[in-house]
Amino acid sequence: MSNSKTTIINSWGEVKQKLFFEDKEIVNASKRVQPKEGAETLEYTTREGVKKMFYFAEDVAVLDTAGMRLKQQAERDLFRRYMRHEISMDEFNTAIAELNA
Repeated sequence: MSNSKTTIINSWGEVKQKLFFEDKEIVNASKRVQPKEGAETLEYTTREGVKKMFYFAEDVAVLDTAGMRLKQQAERDLFRRYMRHEISMDEFNTAIAELNA
C-alpha cells in the first residue's frame, strides 16, 4: 500500500523545477510517467487547493511518446496505402508485424 503525504507548495512554477523530497528526486505524474509496481505516490496540494501527484524518479518508467506517435503515424500510412491498393494484405500484415517487433 502506498503512503500519501500532503505538502503545501507556493506555485505551480516550483513544481516544474527539479524537485527533491527526502533527498530523492520526484517527478510529476503525467501520461508519460508510468509508476512501477509498488511505487509510492506523493500528493501535493497547492495553495489554491489543486492536488498534484508525484512519484519518486527511481520508481517510474518514462514512456517515449514521440516514438509512439511515430509508430502510430507509420501504421496509419500503411493502412492508407493498403486502402488505396498500393500494397497487398500480406505486405500490410508483414509491415505491421515489423513495426510491433
